Amino acid sequence: MDINKILVIGYTSDNLLSFLSFFRELKVEKTKNEDKIVQMLDMISSFKKNTHQINSCKIQKMYYLLLQDFDKESKEKKCYIANPDLLYVAEDWAQLDQNILFILVYENPIEILKQKIYSNDRLSMEDTLNYWFEYNIFLLDFYKRNKERCILVNYQEMDILSSYLIDKYNFDNVKICKKEKADTNLDERITSFLLEILLRDKYKKINSFYIKLEDYSLNYKSFEIIPCIQNSLEEKDIAELIYIIKTNINLKNKNQNLLDFIFLMQEDIEKLYEKNNNLKNTIKDKEKLAYFYMNYGTARQRIQKQLSYRLGQTLILNSKSILGVILMPIFLISTIFSYRQERKNYNNMVKIDPTKKLPLLEEYPDYKDAVKLRNHLSYKLGVVLLESSKKPLSMFLLPYRIIQIIYGFKK
Repeated sequence: MDINKILVIGYTSDNLLSFLSFFRELKVEKTKNEDKIVQMLDMISSFKKNTHQINSCKIQKMYYLLLQDFDKESKEKKCYIANPDLLYVAEDWAQLDQNILFILVYENPIEILKQKIYSNDRLSMEDTLNYWFEYNIFLLDFYKRNKERCILVNYQEMDILSSYLIDKYNFDNVKICKKEKADTNLDERITSFLLEILLRDKYKKINSFYIKLEDYSLNYKSFEIIPCIQNSLEEKDIAELIYIIKTNINLKNKNQNLLDFIFLMQEDIEKLYEKNNNLKNTIKDKEKLAYFYMNYGTARQRIQKQLSYRLGQTLILNSKSILGVILMPIFLISTIFSYRQERKNYNNMVKIDPTKKLPLLEEYPDYKDAVKLRNHLSYKLGVVLLESSKKPLSMFLLPYRIIQIIYGFKK
């Protein structure tokens, strides 16, 4: 039976890169449209997450477009696509094309963890194992539904896969030498050994599922995860491991005092940092206040510039001499004229530049203190004068009201 179209799917530590050389030896080429297919796969995955926003017919059309290019190329030669995300569209492709062979690959979770450790991946060990577990459950479910068109194989047993493809699917009978596992150093063997113990004790679910995958795989063997690790550790290695553990315990005890000291230092640093932040915030507040006063002045100045306050001040200043009393009307008219001219200039300035408009008096930082000016004699006299000027008859009572306010203020 000849097969020209192959989809390789699996979650591995090297993202299925080993299949590049594997298929090259079997004279199977990667499809030239891989980039286009991967890009469209991303689009399909995105659409599937938002199925309420797109018609399923549109996704179906995208599948046909992908398969059309793949099918055209496969008529000339054997070709493959290797991508972990193919798992999420595999069911649809299996229904659309009966001539696709699915190679489903799983890898020992210990290898996945080692890759995460060596690459300083920030993903936690538990999250990594959970993703491995969920992905491979999906993978195994797909395999069970499509056994006649699938090969489930351990990623470490590529030589078995090559023999199977040659025998069953008439791939070119190229001699593929089984790759000997490189000698691992002591650190790597210890890492594998400790991860094995961790999986057996804490993550039994992961360990059991890996054995289940082995049960269904092309290369089933009745053993648990990395059975040879313990045997590969010789007595001298175990002695060295014990020495390392003892050394670490001693270092831990020696470092405890240092950690305590660092903790105390950290507390002091945090207190200093908090004080520094408070000081910075105080300076910022002062700067904001200075900027506000520089641009808009103070509420106290605003109240003192009001006509009522200025008229009252004119009354007080010019009532101290006979000449001042005689010329009082002239001084009052001059004050009113000056005030109106200032208001006219202000309104014209605001028309030209609206940013120059002064904020509401209540918005000033010193408003609460400045509002006390309204209890001053100058302000009260000015208010009485303005009220009386609006009613001509009230002008006859003005001297009486002024005397009354002065007498009440002195009390």
